[in-house]
Amino acid sequence: MGQLYKATDVAIDTFKILRETDPERLPLAKKAAELNRKTGVLDKKSQWFLDWCASGYDAFCLFCKVGKPSKDLLKCEKCKVAHYCNEEHQEEDYHEFVCEELASSVIYPDLASTCQLLSKSLKPRKIPLDVNNWDDFMKRIGLNPNVLFQESLAELATMVRVLRKLHLDKKPKINIHIIGVEEHREILQIPLFLHLPVLIGCSIKITMVGPMLHSSRTVQGIECVKLPYHMYVESSKYTKPDAIIAFHPGFHDISYTTWSETLVDILTSEIPLIMTSFSKHDLDSSNRVMESPFIQANLVESFVNPFAAAPYLFPDLTVLRRDWFVNIYKGSRMPIGVIHYTKAKEWNTIFDSLQMIQLVYPPETRQLMLLAALWADHDLFFNKDLDLAIQLLENYGVIERWKMQLQQKQSEMSE
Repeated sequence: MGQLYKATDVAIDTFKILRETDPERLPLAKKAAELNRKTGVLDKKSQWFLDWCASGYDAFCLFCKVGKPSKDLLKCEKCKVAHYCNEEHQEEDYHEFVCEELASSVIYPDLASTCQLLSKSLKPRKIPLDVNNWDDFMKRIGLNPNVLFQESLAELATMVRVLRKLHLDKKPKINIHIIGVEEHREILQIPLFLHLPVLIGCSIKITMVGPMLHSSRTVQGIECVKLPYHMYVESSKYTKPDAIIAFHPGFHDISYTTWSETLVDILTSEIPLIMTSFSKHDLDSSNRVMESPFIQANLVESFVNPFAAAPYLFPDLTVLRRDWFVNIYKGSRMPIGVIHYTKAKEWNTIFDSLQMIQLVYPPETRQLMLLAALWADHDLFFNKDLDLAIQLLENYGVIERWKMQLQQKQSEMSE
């Protein structure tokens, strides 16, 4: 079951990149679309996207989600992105609410041009000799350097902003942990992070932690630890930080099973946790984890980041920006004893169970079953005896609170 979930998930990412360049992917796309239609692993949005990938068309109507050749569809004149079957579908879609956002991902006012790219390459020519520095180079190629700065400095500028929001710049020395670190992301930012002491005005120690690193080592004076964060906390090298930062951590991704224990350690320590998100969907998904009955994190502040990176537009019309949204958490509303009880469970086994629940149980009972599995001993779960789990949930008012939240959402949807 777990392999089925991952296979369908991976298929979506694959088709986004390869659907137009590799026709042999179409049979695989059709299989994935049919597989999801039978199992319901993914939501309806993913289903129509899989169907579109399987169709082989290069565009789709943003209103009815039907795939068609782009030449047969109307194109929005403002954003140059959205397509529609006809004017009626365009009027029904309320596209104006997202038109500006879509346009921002593909059109930069400073770079706007009506020139069309040539279909054939010109003969190579030497750059004129009067290009002697970066200013001359940027003028010659017509690129706004602010776009490059925005793309390169997003994480650095975001760190400066949040550390000042937490008033940590008032301390003579601060200790920062960056978690969920990967080689192709945060490690490449190390030369920029070395400027933090000057920008903040105090001495800063940075430790980068993540199981996806190639190895534990020191890079330009910054310690990099190849471990899940909750295991690093228990090691002799651990020093308590003043703040913990997670750039696009994907707390909601079920394949990252170590996040649960990490979140428990962070929230029980009362250390501020800064989390960034690259889209509203990513933010909402992570918020559902942080607000869930088994986490109940205290949200200190949430804001749209003025230092987000440049926007990118993906084939399914999703707009992403690195560090677009920032949430700051500190502590949990859940009783400490309950948190430690949850932490004592075998998380890998439970998360395997969660994948099975996503596939087997209908949507109306899935939420309750997920909660029960997280609280129940996995042996009880596999014996399909959830009485103890449900009793635990009732003792802490979780079921009643969940029912109220469900009723509220249903009421909002009916209005």
